[in-house]
Amino acid sequence: MKGPQQSREDIPAALQDDRMIILQGSLCCFARNGYFNTTFKDIAKETGLSQQSIGSIFASKDEILAEYLQMCDDEIVEQIKEETESDADVLERIRSICVTTLIYLGTHSELTAIWVEFYKHHVARVVLKKFFGLLRSRISEQIVEGMENGVIRKANATHIVEAIVELFEGTLILSRLEGTNNEVERRFLASWEVMVEGLVQK
Repeated sequence: MKGPQQSREDIPAALQDDRMIILQGSLCCFARNGYFNTTFKDIAKETGLSQQSIGSIFASKDEILAEYLQMCDDEIVEQIKEETESDADVLERIRSICVTTLIYLGTHSELTAIWVEFYKHHVARVVLKKFFGLLRSRISEQIVEGMENGVIRKANATHIVEAIVELFEGTLILSRLEGTNNEVERRFLASWEVMVEGLVQK
């Protein structure tokens, strides 16, 4: 039985290297075979490590995916930190959060492929719930602030957040299905301008 999970800082450098090899190799397999069709045998072949070695670091594919999602979220948080702490208009901050996240997902095709695959499996989507839960949380904070400052009209904040996230998700899905990832920002901004008209306090 495994003991308490170590933080990344507590893991020896050699194991850290193996973790990154496994993460990178797994992503290649997920993108090529699909998450559900990938096995530890596939990952072992891709990385050159034994299945036993992989299993000693990650107990399951879910653990591999969870760590990758956490790494992605850490990177996104760093990228949007400046926007969320800026003196810009609250609607501009929300737009920046969405666009920055969309661009990140668009440049990480393996993550987008996994996300679309999971979107088709309503049970498996819970694995990505945290990722989009954090996006909802960040947008919600800005919506509440906008209402308090009189920038955004008074309404049900949860409904507004869901509408924005659905616009975000819809943009991502359409761009992925049509193979137009380079159009994701333009597509979102065109719809965002229309949405803003309904959000602004008259």
